[in-house]
Amino acid sequence: MDITYTSNLETEIWNMAEELDESEDFSKVIDFLNSKEGFQPFGKRLAEFIDKKFDLGSTDRKTVVQALNEACEKNGVGLSEIASDGTLRNWFDKDKRPKKGEDSRFSMFALAFALRLSVEETKDLFHKIFLDRAFNYRNEKEVIYYFCLKNNKTWADAKRMIAEVENMTIDTSDHTQLTNVIVDNINAMSDENILLEYIRENGHNFEKNSVTAKEKFSYYLEQAKKLAKEEVNAIRKDEEDMLVDEYGNEKRGKKSYSGKWINSFSNNFLYEIITGVGVEGDKGTKTVFKNATLPKEIKQRFPEAITFGKEDMKSEEYRKVIVLLFSYCFWYKVQYLSIDFDYDDYIGELDHILFSCYFSKLYPGNPFDWLFLFCSQDDCPLAVFRGILSEVLPDE
Repeated sequence: MDITYTSNLETEIWNMAEELDESEDFSKVIDFLNSKEGFQPFGKRLAEFIDKKFDLGSTDRKTVVQALNEACEKNGVGLSEIASDGTLRNWFDKDKRPKKGEDSRFSMFALAFALRLSVEETKDLFHKIFLDRAFNYRNEKEVIYYFCLKNNKTWADAKRMIAEVENMTIDTSDHTQLTNVIVDNINAMSDENILLEYIRENGHNFEKNSVTAKEKFSYYLEQAKKLAKEEVNAIRKDEEDMLVDEYGNEKRGKKSYSGKWINSFSNNFLYEIITGVGVEGDKGTKTVFKNATLPKEIKQRFPEAITFGKEDMKSEEYRKVIVLLFSYCFWYKVQYLSIDFDYDDYIGELDHILFSCYFSKLYPGNPFDWLFLFCSQDDCPLAVFRGILSEVLPDE
């Protein structure tokens, strides 16, 4: 991706901040989040990526698809393994993006082999175009993709090796290895037979997924609960007169942050405190963002209350809920405890956490990340975050 594109999006954080300081109106921020002029759709990002790779001099769909088709034929990748003709039209002409999931990840890896990308270029394809992390080193297929891209092997090589793994008897009795150890071991290999034997002997490690992410999620969930209780107690103290009538009885129609509710402190309640958004459905299973005036990259993947109770999630779910919980904890300390943290501290700490989980770092070109980055520049980030969310949701 063009460095200018990312730089412009970072600049807009501060431009919007100045306008918000003057007007206290979130509408321009919301308009920017939904603007195609601000955030390029998937198809445009991908067309520019392919144009840059082949120096086509054009991002026209026909030119890009022709170049892609020629690359597929040259490098032994079926164009249909990446996308059908209709899907390509949807990407490049109708601003539609692939749904997150294993099928789409397969398509992106096929594209990487068709374009003969390096490992770093593949990471850019996933991080800046597909808006997800590139390699899951706890997935034997993606380990093979990584190995093959690193060692200049073909798509046919990768598929053949995956078929061999699927047909071998895997040893699942080995000890658990840290992800960085797995990566170091793979980086030291250039012989595919050694890699296949490594996968066979370490099957247990490829059944474990997102171990560090689970630990970070659990830690920040507990931290968020502690801080949310502090916030509720402060609200309860400040608004005590508003919550009771002149006889000391609780007013009907007012939500009281007291008694049994705060003691049980359900995930639904925690979610409402963090976001300021009411939970729908008894277990928080009904999305509250379906009709929100937000881009799909945010509203289709924004964590729901039920996410806090999940024992296992896909990597993107872990990443986004960790961003939400960490941000609440960080913002609380900035807004209520006056701790001298700044925007760069926020990015540095959160990027370190995401890196430790092998997730992609914060990227301003991802509307979800941009929203959190924008809120983090303010002295009252929680108020800004909740204010934006309250305005994008339809009136009940």
